[in-house]
Amino acid sequence: MLHGISSILNILFLNDQESPLKNKKTGNLTQKNIQQQQQQFGQEEVWVKALIGDIGGTNCRLALIQFTKTSNSFQTIKRENYKNANYNSFEQCLEVFLSDISQENYPTMAKLGIAGAVFNNRVNISNIPHWPEVIGNDLSIKFKINSFKLYNDFEIASYGVVKLDEDADLIQVNGVKRDITKPMAVMGAGTGLGIAFVGTENQETKDGFYKTSYNVYPGEGGHASFPQVTEQQQRYYNFLKTKYPQKGNQIGLEYGLVGPAIPYMYEFIKNEYPELAQQNNIEKQVPIERFENFKDFPRFEVFQYGSQRKCVLSQKVVDFFIELYEQTIGDIILRTLCYGGLYLCGNITISIAQYILENKQNFLKDYIEHRGYLKSVFDKIPIYIVRKEDIGLDGAFAVAQQDFRSQ
Repeated sequence: MLHGISSILNILFLNDQESPLKNKKTGNLTQKNIQQQQQQFGQEEVWVKALIGDIGGTNCRLALIQFTKTSNSFQTIKRENYKNANYNSFEQCLEVFLSDISQENYPTMAKLGIAGAVFNNRVNISNIPHWPEVIGNDLSIKFKINSFKLYNDFEIASYGVVKLDEDADLIQVNGVKRDITKPMAVMGAGTGLGIAFVGTENQETKDGFYKTSYNVYPGEGGHASFPQVTEQQQRYYNFLKTKYPQKGNQIGLEYGLVGPAIPYMYEFIKNEYPELAQQNNIEKQVPIERFENFKDFPRFEVFQYGSQRKCVLSQKVVDFFIELYEQTIGDIILRTLCYGGLYLCGNITISIAQYILENKQNFLKDYIEHRGYLKSVFDKIPIYIVRKEDIGLDGAFAVAQQDFRSQ
C-alpha cells in the first residue's frame, strides 16, 4: 500500500480517446505515433512504459501506457478489454495482451487493481471461481516485468477518485460541497460490491498552505452481512437461503444485492407482486429464454426498463435494489464519517443514476428518519455518483506515476 501520495494531486489525466495520433482502426498508438508524441513532449525526458489494469468479476481491462516524471499526461499505447469467462486464468489474459508488444514498448512496471483481498502481492479474484490464484511475484518472473504490484480494485479506484473533476466526472446526489482534505469512502455496485476508505493527512507547508496526502484502506465489504430491516427484506433473505443452501444463515451482501443477485431479485419481486403480471412489459420485449438462463439473464435490460419506467415490474426491482443499496450506503457513512464525500462507482450505479436523481429528495430518507439524532451528520456528507467508467485505470496510472517519481 502506498502512503503519503500528495504528489498525486498534481497529476492531470489526458483524454487519450481524442488523440489525433491514434490508429483509427485499433484505437492504439503505432510506433510512429509514439515517436511523434515523444518529440512533442521532449526527447530529453525519460519515458517509462507501464502496464495498468482494472480486473473485476466480469471484465479484465488492461492498458499499456507511457509517461515521464514531469509530464502531466500519459499516452495509451495499447488497450484491451477481455471477458473473464473466455479465459482460464488472468495469466492467459496477460499473455494474449503482451504477445504483440515490441521490445521497445515492453512495460517495466505493472500496477493492477483486482477484485479481491490482496495480501503479500497475491489474490484469489472474487466471483471468478475458475481462475487460479494470481501471484504477482510469479507473474513478474514469467513476463520479465520488474515491479509487478497487485492492489485491491477499490484501493486503486480510490487513488483515482481524489483526482476527479467535480463538474466533468461526478454527479452530485445531494447539495453538500465536498472537501477533499477530509476522509472519503468509495463504494461500487457491479458484478461485486467494492468498498474502500480514504484517510487524509493535512500538513502545513512553509509558505502557509496545506498539503494533503492520502492513505487508502481497502475492504471486502461486499461480503458483510445482508441487511434485514423490513419484513419484505426478511422474506427476501429467506428466499435467498433457498438459492444458496450451502451458505446457511451467512449470506453476504453481494449474493443478494449486486450482479449475480439480480436474477434472484427479479424472481422474488415477481412472486411478491403477481398482480403485475399483465404489466410485465419486459418479458414481452426480451426473449423469455433469457429469463430462464442465469448466465444470460437480462440484468442490464431489467434496470434499463425499470429506471426508464417502461415496465412496472422492473421498476419495482430497481426500487427494491435502491432500498437495499441505501441501507448499505447509510451504514458505510456511519462507519467512516466520510466528510470528504461518499463516491458511488460501478456499472449498476451508473445505469440508474438518472432515476436516483429524479427521486433524490427521497434518497436515504427512510434510513435517516429512523436515526433522527444523526441527521446533522448526514447533512455534512456529500454523496456523488462517479460517471467516469475508467476510474480504476486512472487510479492505476496515479500509482504508477508516483512509483516512477519516487525512484
